[in-house]
Amino acid sequence: MSANEPPTRISSAQPERGALSDGEIWWGDHQSWLQKRGYLLRLRYTPGWVSSSWKSTKKPWFQCEDAFGPARSTLLDATRTSDGAMVVL
Repeated sequence: MSANEPPTRISSAQPERGALSDGEIWWGDHQSWLQKRGYLLRLRYTPGWVSSSWKSTKKPWFQCEDAFGPARSTLLDATRTSDGAMVVL
């Protein structure tokens, strides 16, 4: 495996690379509600976000926002806008 290729996923039922998974769609649907309450999610959850198409960029795959999804769809990192602290939701 080279630095430009992501690790192989075991699941055969994976979404298109970069697309929000079923578990992530909930976070995307609640992004603006959370932002109004002082929490910023990663850019991939903002309305209108478009995958970076990491395969066509010169960046290594691990530097692209869409290279990683959350380990669990019930937990997600965010930034608290009041003090910039990283939090887990």
